[in-house]
Amino acid sequence: MMARRRHGLRTLAVSAGAAVAAGFMAYAALERAVRADYPALALARGRQLLRKSRRVLIATGIWDDAPLWIGGTMRLLAQQGADITVAGPAPVPCRPPWRDMADFRPLLPEDLPGDQVYSPAAQKALRSLWIELKPDLVFTFDPSFPVVLGHPARAVVGNAVIDLVLSGAVAAAGVYAFGTRRPDTLVDIGPLIRGKQRAMAPRPGTTGLRARLAPAAVGLLGRLYGKGAGLAYAEALRAVGPASRIPAQACATAGREPAWDGTAAGGSQRMAWEDS
Repeated sequence: MMARRRHGLRTLAVSAGAAVAAGFMAYAALERAVRADYPALALARGRQLLRKSRRVLIATGIWDDAPLWIGGTMRLLAQQGADITVAGPAPVPCRPPWRDMADFRPLLPEDLPGDQVYSPAAQKALRSLWIELKPDLVFTFDPSFPVVLGHPARAVVGNAVIDLVLSGAVAAAGVYAFGTRRPDTLVDIGPLIRGKQRAMAPRPGTTGLRARLAPAAVGLLGRLYGKGAGLAYAEALRAVGPASRIPAQACATAGREPAWDGTAAGGSQRMAWEDS
């Protein structure tokens, strides 16, 4: 009896140790995957982004993605006096955590399609909004190199933005993808992390595991993105399109000229308005 008990305890200990080791290896792999190749250059690009942007459009397939992935960047842009519009699926949330620093607009009168990654209607609506707002800075979820894709609506909106940019169908703007595992732009949000976590805390009456884990996810993502650059917390982006490309002279200083082409940037290359 005692022998069986000791065997059971050893088995449990071995299993627990294996789980801890697997968790550590997964964390280390994720940390490497989201690390910017040139942290100093990525930070310089983030500072430039904050200084020069005045009209900002955030196109998202999931409303909570904006504060989760770039809530600190939104706050810093608002402090610089930027006009921020967040566009996403209908209906718009009643009390979003970013309501004090951004306007919000539905892309379509109905919800975005959840069974596909391309929507002509969403693409046309986004193009119309782009023409109306004339943004100099646009954010969207990264459909090509996501940390996690999850809901197809993310890909619907992300692909629409990238298609518009690569086709030249909209005015030039700095375009950056969040939720990416190929970051080349970093924004230091260390002083803002507590406020960001409070904003993402579950609201009264909110249920579901995702809502309860959001503040912890904010801290984890911030640490992962910031560690490689020596920051406590950061938000990370991937530049998309020629207008967002790293200046050649800055890249030469870093020792490598990063390549850019339509394939690397992603996008479905199917233009909705060309059919109309």
